[in-house]
Amino acid sequence: FSEKDLYNFRTSDWNAYLKWRSDYLVNIKKNNPDLYNSQYKRKKFQTTKIPHDSLKKEKSYLLRFLRLAHADGLILRRPMTSIDIKSLPNVSYLPMDLRRGRLEFEEEYKQLVLPSMRSISRAISSKKSDRYFTLYSKNENGEIIKDEVNGVSWRTMFNHASVWAFLLTIANSGIRSQELSRVKWTDVELWSDPSTGKEFTIIHIRKDVSKVRKYRDVVCRDMRDTYNRLMKYKELCIEFFGDDYDPNGFIFVNPKNPKIHDNQVHRVQRFHQRLGIHKVERKHEGESVYVYNTATSYRSLFITLRLLENINLYTLSKLVGTSPNMIAKVYDVSINKQYREELTRNYTKHMGDGNQVTQD
Repeated sequence: FSEKDLYNFRTSDWNAYLKWRSDYLVNIKKNNPDLYNSQYKRKKFQTTKIPHDSLKKEKSYLLRFLRLAHADGLILRRPMTSIDIKSLPNVSYLPMDLRRGRLEFEEEYKQLVLPSMRSISRAISSKKSDRYFTLYSKNENGEIIKDEVNGVSWRTMFNHASVWAFLLTIANSGIRSQELSRVKWTDVELWSDPSTGKEFTIIHIRKDVSKVRKYRDVVCRDMRDTYNRLMKYKELCIEFFGDDYDPNGFIFVNPKNPKIHDNQVHRVQRFHQRLGIHKVERKHEGESVYVYNTATSYRSLFITLRLLENINLYTLSKLVGTSPNMIAKVYDVSINKQYREELTRNYTKHMGDGNQVTQD
């Protein structure tokens, strides 16, 4: 603020500072990108503009500073800024529904992930000496490429089997990856409905495991298939670790120490890199947006698909452990489609019988 007397700090000074700060950061990004990247590591937009969150965080810190200064009588008033950071010409804003990686259902999940998962599943069921699997990716022309992995070692098989069980469980339940990494075998149950005879996979999220510190039961969409998949993975773990493996302990463990849980972050990253879907480009308002697919992308995919199936927000929020408002905020694209279909599903237009409801 240079020589400015902060005692008379006004809203106009706020607005002028934010404009100056955005121009200043853009100049640093152009002239000294190494300095900029060391301070702001989240490079969502591959342009000369700066991310909205960079200024938003500084704004929140300055607001707190002014609030404390006003409480101590160091400034006359606590001014508020009237400028919208998103409206600044040098600021790029990424909507909430584009901020995290969400797998494209047809192009990425069905064509690349699922075929690779099926191949890994077959390898797990094969004899130890005959194990091999195929990973699927795409070249620059969009053609599918098969990468066959032969002579699979124990470590390689365990790593890919962990990814197989971990990601498909999230894709069929919407459970958070950090919650699933701390789930134990005693939390998984195969429940049979006595009235229908149908069997369901239930995962109990304990209070100490839940992100929001609330107990909930997660019902897997593929019924008993998730349970069968996890039991198949458990047999491989017992074969891999022997007596060191605790059959009642954590499901997903560290290969060096089966007594501690593992979040699978690096295995999922390497798996996505092999498939060519780790870092993907999305278009937003004419700019290239790069997002990273992680295990959370499968939770996003699960919620998106359930919204497209018109599952009500309350039921979905209880299942995935978040609020309806957060679902509406982060998955706005899917919500809009749901609203359109719900609004027009009973609309009938009679043509040529003189009973038109509306006119063209």
